[in-house]
Amino acid sequence: MKAKLILVLLILAALPACGSDPTGGVERGVLVVITESVGPNIPATYTLNVGGFPPTPISSNGEEVSPPIPVGPYSVELTDLANCAVQGQNPRTVQVVESPPPSETTFNVECT
Repeated sequence: MKAKLILVLLILAALPACGSDPTGGVERGVLVVITESVGPNIPATYTLNVGGFPPTPISSNGEEVSPPIPVGPYSVELTDLANCAVQGQNPRTVQVVESPPPSETTFNVECT
């Protein structure tokens, strides 16, 4: 009987550790991608590709905020640029750090 009581107490003591950290112990951060486009014939959207995640549309002059993701380096790229070109690196590596604050990158895009 004493052994069962000790076992129950050990299980109860461990319960707060189970599920008390919704991230599973993984540090998480938020990635903000900003697009700033200039020139004539600017398309409404581009496609945003962040390594390990499905592509998503992003406004040609706007921002996309990720849900919390594990910290670390991510390849970030704009595609479907039509008659536009990114000024600077594309793709680029962005280091996501534990938030707050969020990790940010801005794509300056020139359209013709």
